[in-house]
Amino acid sequence: MREGGHVAFVYAHHNGVVDAAAIPNGSALGCAGLVNREGNVLAIMPHPERDAWNFNHLDRANGGDVLAPSGGAALFKSFVEAVNA
Repeated sequence: MREGGHVAFVYAHHNGVVDAAAIPNGSALGCAGLVNREGNVLAIMPHPERDAWNFNHLDRANGGDVLAPSGGAALFKSFVEAVNA
């Protein structure tokens, strides 16, 4: 998978360190996203739609705007920006 360039991204800690403790589901190679041979199909394991807005985790909203975008929204935004580039 790595040698073929299919690993799009891996699980990591918030500081970027990649190790076994960062992998929440035991995925092989810590893969969180894979691409096909042509690189035009992306399959991801994380569920960014579950973390797109603060209402998905009120314990971290700290009384703020529950409809404000969260980490998942940032991931989707980066996809849109990459496609439009």
